[in-house]
Amino acid sequence: MLTKEPEVKLIVALSDAMAKGVAAAAKVAGVKPVITGYNGDCETLGKVWTGQITGDLYQGWRDIGAQVVRTGADVVNGKTVPPKIVMPTYIVDKAFMEKINAGSTDGASPGLVSDVKRAIAGCK
Repeated sequence: MLTKEPEVKLIVALSDAMAKGVAAAAKVAGVKPVITGYNGDCETLGKVWTGQITGDLYQGWRDIGAQVVRTGADVVNGKTVPPKIVMPTYIVDKAFMEKINAGSTDGASPGLVSDVKRAIAGCK
């Protein structure tokens, strides 16, 4: 598609795996569309850091898991829990990653901070 339609400006991938595939195809085709992913896995965040992917919708599975454990503990301990818990999502681009890397974590969840730092370090 990218070789036939090189003027494509934006590709919204519905998963990080798709975004990584698009990034690889764009490199081979010699084009640079805006590419976004969805989920926030380490490898994709690393590609955001290196400029191969423009941004990623980060869901924060680490934060969701921590919330599940906290909510479960509250239920076990007889506390009332809300019927709906809304977890934050983030649009992560390189500028946001640079802020986190520089120590500005305002508005970022602990899981996001950890995942961004891990991605910058090469997912080690």
